[in-house]
Amino acid sequence: MATTSEVESSTVVARAAAERSAGQAADAGALRSFVEQTIGRATSFSDVFLVDLVTRGHKGSRVVEVYVDGDQALTIDRVATLSRLLQSVVETSGLVEGDFRLDVSTPGAESPLRQPRQFAKHAGRTVNVRLERDGVSCTFKGVLRSATAHGIEVETDGELESVPFNQLIECRVALPW
Repeated sequence: MATTSEVESSTVVARAAAERSAGQAADAGALRSFVEQTIGRATSFSDVFLVDLVTRGHKGSRVVEVYVDGDQALTIDRVATLSRLLQSVVETSGLVEGDFRLDVSTPGAESPLRQPRQFAKHAGRTVNVRLERDGVSCTFKGVLRSATAHGIEVETDGELESVPFNQLIECRVALPW
């Protein structure tokens, strides 16, 4: 009997082949979109989202790095299962020509927050913020209080600072070491 992951994988692979045969362009943007859609369609990964996708190397020796996060902490077993699913669908899609290595991982504690869902996940934690307002760059440290589709709110010295995403240069969780 097929497991849920195997059934999901074969369904996603079939969709991938159909989309590829429909003429989807083979570039980094298409690959990113394809991986994001694949994760979104996999019901056992509904709480997982794509943070970043990096491709490097040349045809035949390409490395595709996929960084994912979840609304809750991701276990190594879930990342490994997602990695197997993505390996299968990316191979079938033809979006990466020749041999390639697929690396799937979480961004790591020192990586900047990039997606609105990451900000929401880290609400209540101390963050280092760098932003640009009216052509002036500034940095500050505070407690991330909330995140919306448009920006974040950070409490610093008892005041709530609203930072729209279009002004945010970088935001990292402040680590204790």
